[in-house]
Amino acid sequence: MRELPIYLIDGNFSSSEVLAEFFTSKGIRVIHHSSLEEFLAGGPAGKRGCIILDMQMTGIGVEEVQERLIASNIILPSIFLVSVIGIPAVVRIMKRGAHYLMVKPLDMQLLLVQVREALKLQAGRRRHEMQQETTRMRISRLTDRERTILSLALAGKQNKEIAQLLNISHRTVEAHRSHILAKTGASNLLELMGVVIEIEHSEHTLTAP
Repeated sequence: MRELPIYLIDGNFSSSEVLAEFFTSKGIRVIHHSSLEEFLAGGPAGKRGCIILDMQMTGIGVEEVQERLIASNIILPSIFLVSVIGIPAVVRIMKRGAHYLMVKPLDMQLLLVQVREALKLQAGRRRHEMQQETTRMRISRLTDRERTILSLALAGKQNKEIAQLLNISHRTVEAHRSHILAKTGASNLLELMGVVIEIEHSEHTLTAP
């Protein structure tokens, strides 16, 4: 996988140059944006990595920034650089998904640790998303009968009950279940159920108002 970048959002040329040079020297790719608007204008497509955002230049609060990122469907680990912030605000912001808040002047080594942790988190999420997409694609290839049996099995129906509901033999149900596991790559129904629930949850989250 290509090295994930930092999206550095900072309208101060001097400070952004210092940060860009620092991270580049550590082998981390930096993509600079002079404002939040410029970053959002690029849209969410293909954005992987983490965000470092200097709040001094935005003219708005961290929580509003988070709302705008979510509204733009940009879900990336975010590190906010602030001049001062109270503990209640920190709690609210972290609950809303911020990866880290750092008060200036910056501890560059601590910032580096947090960036590497954020990028590692993002890489793990990406691998998980790809695994989900693979399972989703495999499920789409199931026959109508296999989909019906899978739905009943995930609803807790036993093979005997499924056979009676579909008016087929117990052995036929077993054969279909074996085919379902083989096609989806799952080792057992419990594992497949977990993946299906995660997929359904992620789709609901993306489409929720």
